[in-house]
Amino acid sequence: MTRTWRTATAVLALTAIGAGACASPPAPVAALPAQAAVDPMEACPDLAEIDYPRLPPEAVDRREASAQALSRNDAAHAQTRGPFFAFVPPEDAQVVLRMHAPGTATQNPRTDTSSTVWKDAQGTWRVNRVDYRPDLSAGPMIEPPLDWDGIRPLPQPSPEEIARYSHTVVTGRLDPVQARELDAALADPCLALQPDWVGRDDVWLKAGRIDYCYGGTGGLLDMIVDGRRRQIYDSCSRWTGGRIMRVVMYARAARFDGGH
Repeated sequence: MTRTWRTATAVLALTAIGAGACASPPAPVAALPAQAAVDPMEACPDLAEIDYPRLPPEAVDRREASAQALSRNDAAHAQTRGPFFAFVPPEDAQVVLRMHAPGTATQNPRTDTSSTVWKDAQGTWRVNRVDYRPDLSAGPMIEPPLDWDGIRPLPQPSPEEIARYSHTVVTGRLDPVQARELDAALADPCLALQPDWVGRDDVWLKAGRIDYCYGGTGGLLDMIVDGRRRQIYDSCSRWTGGRIMRVVMYARAARFDGGH
């Protein structure tokens, strides 16, 4: 699916398994570190350019302040998926990533996306992504055809059949190129070093330069990996967290997977 740039409310979440497709994740066993014992000047030159003293305090560590954002995220996923396309990853998943992005005025038709990517117990990356086109939610705008007698209308589609007209579901093993990108990003030490919460903000760099944020496929990245949790929020999908956001938002199934 070709997609325009996303607003800052687009949401990517890596959640533990809850009760229901969009339930809030359980409390983590331990928090992922917001910083790592690596010199960013040597390991992450892009991060070394940030003027850290000019970042707001919440940019450094927002793990304890994101409950409201996660609640709004859950509601957005539920609205996009509707009653027929709820999804709960398996309880033994090693990693679960989830992102929501609302449609924009530049899309035709407007498309909201709820995407979940997870690594199963065997180490295989999988995807369950739902694209919802609200303008088509009422089904085809045609008069119901009549039966052979010209009086009785033919049976009409069920609510689920109508929902399938406006929802596209992508499911199966994740494209291998995207799977390798996720593995590389999660293993990147720069992921632990990047700011937690920059949101819609431009980022001040050294020497008075600015990394401007004009919007993009970004949002809330809520990571729970082997019971450890951390949230990163960046609407412009910068740095290593942005690599994960882009993969999950545009996740595609491996060809000829057959949904297995």
